[in-house]
Amino acid sequence: MKREVSFSEVQVRGYEQTIGDNPSVSYGTPISLDWKYEEREPLSLDDYETKRPTAQRRDMRGMMLNYYQRNELLSRNGFSEKELQAAKKQAEKLQRQRGLTKLLLPVIKLEDMAESAVRKTKRALGGMKSRSLSTGCLDQLF
Repeated sequence: MKREVSFSEVQVRGYEQTIGDNPSVSYGTPISLDWKYEEREPLSLDDYETKRPTAQRRDMRGMMLNYYQRNELLSRNGFSEKELQAAKKQAEKLQRQRGLTKLLLPVIKLEDMAESAVRKTKRALGGMKSRSLSTGCLDQLF
């Protein structure tokens, strides 16, 4: 059975831009889309395809904004220098936290494995009814 999907109309929205919270920005204040948007008239799919400017298509690299472009855009949208600096500091803090997590990840995995081994050993020895090594003894060992 062959399934098909078809579209007849394209709905385009223009979103405002605001200070973001994504710490993956290389330097400066992150930017993201706001919840507010301007809804435009729906277009038929054929009209949209014929009218859309093909020369303006950009790849991912072409859509990236540098530090100065982001600051200029956010300033034009009414954000103060103080707000931009606060968001920049927050992004840098999150970047440090992510770096620390990446650094400690192998240690965390090792710790999880050790805790799992202790639980399994306690279960195995607890079921043996051994007088010489009870689960209370294991708690003291681990």
